[in-house]
Amino acid sequence: MSDKTKLKEILNKIKEYETIIIHRHVRPDGDCIGTQMGLKEILKASFPEKRILVVGDEIPEYLSDLWCRARWWLDWSWSLEKG
Repeated sequence: MSDKTKLKEILNKIKEYETIIIHRHVRPDGDCIGTQMGLKEILKASFPEKRILVVGDEIPEYLSDLWCRARWWLDWSWSLEKG
């Protein structure tokens, strides 16, 4: 299966659902959290009518500040785009 075919398959699956839940792996690291938040923002921008949720294991203490800052920045930048 080509990459283009796989991408179409993924997009068709996303289009089928009103709510998309993005899970992260156990004991998440910074890459995991960043990827999860980035994917959420891409999906929100591409499918504004959908409900996009991020869930998973508890954020490790050493990354909790990163998570809070990322959420604040994304909420703030999203509000600027909406005016």
